[in-house]
Amino acid sequence: MNTDRYKIYLAALLHDIGKFYQRADEDSSNRSKYISQETRNLQDQICPIHSQKGYYCYVHALYTAQFFVDHEQVFSSLFKKSGEDFSNQSLLQLSAAHHKPSTELELLIQKADWLSSGIDRTEKEGIEDAEAEHKWDSFKKVRMRSIFEMLGREKEEFSFSLDHIRPIQALGFTEKNFPKKADLYGNPEDYKDLWEQFIQEFQEIPTDNIASFLDTLLYLLEKYTSNIPSSTMHLTDVSLYDHLKTTAAFAIALFDFQQTGGQKGSDEFLFIGADLSGIQPYLYDIISKHAAKNLKGRSFFLQLFADSVLDRLLKLLELPQGNIIYSSGGGFFLLAPNTPKSVEVIERIKTKTQEYLWEELSNSLYLALYRESFNQQQLLNRDKKNDLSTIWQKTIEGLGRAKQRRFSTLIIDQYDKVFCPIEAGGNHKLDAITGEELPDGVRTFQIKTRGSSTSNTAEILEKNHKQIQMGRHLKKADYWVIAKDSIDYLEHNHVFEYSCLGSHHYLLSKVQLNELASKQRGSLDQCRIRKLNDLDFINQISGNKNCHEFTFYGGNDYPTDDEGSPLTFDQLAGHKNSENGFARLGILRMDIDNLGSLFKNGFSAERRTLSRYSCLSRGLDTFFKGYLNYLWTQNPEFNTYTQILYAGGDDLFIVGKWNVCIEFAEQIQGAFQAYVCHNPHLSISGGIAIVPPKFPISMGAGLAADAEKLAKKHRSNDREKNAMTLLGIPLNWEKEYPLVKHLKDLLIEALADQVAHSLLGKIRQHYQAYIHQKANDQTEAWRWNMAYDFSRFSKGQHRGKWKDELEKLKTAAFTNRYEWEGQQFILHGSYNFLDLLNLAARWAELEHRTN
Repeated sequence: MNTDRYKIYLAALLHDIGKFYQRADEDSSNRSKYISQETRNLQDQICPIHSQKGYYCYVHALYTAQFFVDHEQVFSSLFKKSGEDFSNQSLLQLSAAHHKPSTELELLIQKADWLSSGIDRTEKEGIEDAEAEHKWDSFKKVRMRSIFEMLGREKEEFSFSLDHIRPIQALGFTEKNFPKKADLYGNPEDYKDLWEQFIQEFQEIPTDNIASFLDTLLYLLEKYTSNIPSSTMHLTDVSLYDHLKTTAAFAIALFDFQQTGGQKGSDEFLFIGADLSGIQPYLYDIISKHAAKNLKGRSFFLQLFADSVLDRLLKLLELPQGNIIYSSGGGFFLLAPNTPKSVEVIERIKTKTQEYLWEELSNSLYLALYRESFNQQQLLNRDKKNDLSTIWQKTIEGLGRAKQRRFSTLIIDQYDKVFCPIEAGGNHKLDAITGEELPDGVRTFQIKTRGSSTSNTAEILEKNHKQIQMGRHLKKADYWVIAKDSIDYLEHNHVFEYSCLGSHHYLLSKVQLNELASKQRGSLDQCRIRKLNDLDFINQISGNKNCHEFTFYGGNDYPTDDEGSPLTFDQLAGHKNSENGFARLGILRMDIDNLGSLFKNGFSAERRTLSRYSCLSRGLDTFFKGYLNYLWTQNPEFNTYTQILYAGGDDLFIVGKWNVCIEFAEQIQGAFQAYVCHNPHLSISGGIAIVPPKFPISMGAGLAADAEKLAKKHRSNDREKNAMTLLGIPLNWEKEYPLVKHLKDLLIEALADQVAHSLLGKIRQHYQAYIHQKANDQTEAWRWNMAYDFSRFSKGQHRGKWKDELEKLKTAAFTNRYEWEGQQFILHGSYNFLDLLNLAARWAELEHRTN
């Protein structure tokens, strides 16, 4: 970007930093010890006067101005190194005057601010914001509401209470960062402490390159402003970070549109969507015997590819990372100016990616790219039938159509390449992991197939070898380095390159970094340096012109054997070796219910803003990428017997010991409900396939997908979805699952107390009789047979507890009523009590055999 564009973006990115600064002040603006007289003299220039009450409005703009005064040396150093004349005063004015603009560029930032928030500040909402800020310190006490609490509930006439807030603290991924039920007002000192931490790290950002500085600043703002509200009146559920970021994105897009001579009244913006399709077959359609060796690397490969495409788009469009609206799960959304250059770049990238994916992976994967143009009126909700939700929906639909025309560009331009034979056939050797043909003369690698003997080996292609190495590097990695050119002395850590996209990826541990430093090779230049699952990210690696970032990655760690290789599925399932013992592998899939509908209709028309959508998307991604990883590390059973193959966006895929996977799923569901403030419109459904350890992973993944679909079709107590499919039976998370788990635990306890060894078999026997008699419209003889058997079991008990419990089970089977922990479970609709008791017995039998 040229210097003017950098200034526009920086001014927009920091236009409301004064809100953070103002809330950290112990005093009012009139008495503030932080605001200099020089800054006070600017009040007439940057703060409008209330038309009726005569006082200055939007005083936070003074604090924005003071921020630039405080750090003039930083900004001066930043721009002078670019060889441009620099005026801190002009940059200050550009950022702080967005409520009282006097130049075209100041007007542009004001417009970007309005577009981000969906509010014309001259109208009622903007005036109320200004008046709230005038009430001395009340706005300092207001905390950010959770964006999840209100989602989908605006038509319920507030029959519920809005009482969850986010803590004033830096971004995190533990329970401490979850929304909490609390008084909506807090201690202003929270802001002061957070501001001081922010300033300390702000001063550590290197100023040797403007682009790197801006992207590093974006991550620092995400760390420190994600939990504070953009507004204390109308955007209390949107973080200051998401408002700053989207304002900056709109500002640079508007600037570019105007610079290319865009016509007034035409669509100024492009919403660019990308989605990688074919992920499931690509990940799981591999030979089970060796699948565990490269599944993690294979999954990470997809992340690398999507990120590389996005990075290339940003470079060619000369856009900063703030224009990324969302990126996760093999897809992304990007805001760009609607210019001929943007259209040309998108088409060029579309062709490049199609060529790469076809040459490297045949037709296994396909990246759909789609662009949708839109204008300012749609964002300001002046066109109620064609607003932001419509833009989002059209983009999703466009991506769907693109997926139905896979490789269409390649088919038209390079017909012979697509339709010529791919394999030679005959007696060619096959890759031991994917089953692909090993062409003559192609470089191959050896992998061990059994034990530690070097004689038991098989051949694999270079790309699969790289994925295995990628997974091993990922487990140890603390840093993910992305470079335009290869770095010779990091060749050992080189996990992948995309020559067509101009990116090389390296994974480094702290130990490896120290070793490099000892050889005077600890410096990296002109790289993007990402800290993995750690928010202490600035200046961790020395070098020039680097962008410092952090990222959450779900499942970078995994259980390994003594040689550092991922545990085989036999080992994950609980086998001490692959030849003996009862063991079953669990394959778990979960995702959020009705998310597409919630994005479309979850907010009222007045609340559909890009900053709100950004806040919602990022919040979900933080849970799946950040919190799930944390949950896995905190539980010894999870990190010993499960592997997160994928977690991000709104879904997850986990393999491991079957009963540990069930417990993991239960904890994920409970944590998710707490994270979304128990909003009944937000739920997560899943399914688990329980298979032998040697069962083909591709088929197991398909069974898990079927189980998940079954859960999403389940209806209980007038509520659809919100369910978990276990042993082929979908169970509502709130009522049915807890009851079945309780019955399972009760039966396990009965077996341990030697109540009746044949109890589980009898339950199964009576259930089968019930099914047969019901299907054939026969007399329900199962009832008196079950009554007789359970009476015998009961009479044989010397302890009152089991007499009572067995009587309760018998009675419940006839009445469909069961009392537990003071709650009366009345079953009707999907299941009767015997259905659930039989499922509990099957679960108990599996657990008993496993233990």
